[in-house]
Amino acid sequence: MATALPSGDKAPVVSFCEPQTTVAIYITAQKSSDSQEKVAREPLPSPASASGSLTTQTTSEPETPKFVIHKHLICHHSPFFSAAFNSNFKEGITQEMTIDMDLNAFGLFVNWLYNQVILGASGEQPDLPTLAHLWILADRVLIPKLQNQAMDIMYSRLLSGGSVVRQEFCSFCNIADEHADGDNYLTELAAALLTWEHPNFILNIDPNLVPASVFAKSWASLKILQGLGSGQPATLVTFHVKEDAN
Repeated sequence: MATALPSGDKAPVVSFCEPQTTVAIYITAQKSSDSQEKVAREPLPSPASASGSLTTQTTSEPETPKFVIHKHLICHHSPFFSAAFNSNFKEGITQEMTIDMDLNAFGLFVNWLYNQVILGASGEQPDLPTLAHLWILADRVLIPKLQNQAMDIMYSRLLSGGSVVRQEFCSFCNIADEHADGDNYLTELAAALLTWEHPNFILNIDPNLVPASVFAKSWASLKILQGLGSGQPATLVTFHVKEDAN
């Protein structure tokens, strides 16, 4: 979690008291988050380059979903977008970017920029696959605060169990497996659930739909516990990424 600011210090705020410039971001992938289909992901470059695999082009067909966002706001929260839109690259020149990303997850991201809460268009809590996409997007655009807020919801939702969560779990695991070769806190969270959750949850999941990376981490946890002779479930903060002090 973020370190508290010293007494008398205040975190910078985004002011809209003056006329604002905007940027346009087009979303080319409109895949449903609850499908078993995996979304292709490639590593992003350093924010300094501001022109990587997340950015595919700067022009788009008229029917492509488009988000118009206050530049000051998105650059305030994301070093990646700040580097892109304040550069001499095509994104900085055109103030446009096209991203291959889950549409629902990006919509949650934009809503979070303005409201600082993770809620759907009707005020509903997103499903696990969409939250996984959102966590990955926040990781790519360097917003650990958003990652941790998404993790808080996923952790609570997974521990709640139930048939809906079981249905979402395999899709969630496969999305997690695609990010950073499965070496991330999403697969750690899924593995912890397999290690600690009530057996009835596990018995109702088709193991053929869960990627090997999740089972490998769960097995490693069990081996450690076997050696220690005791243990306890991972706590929520285990899955938090480090936030800047400000």
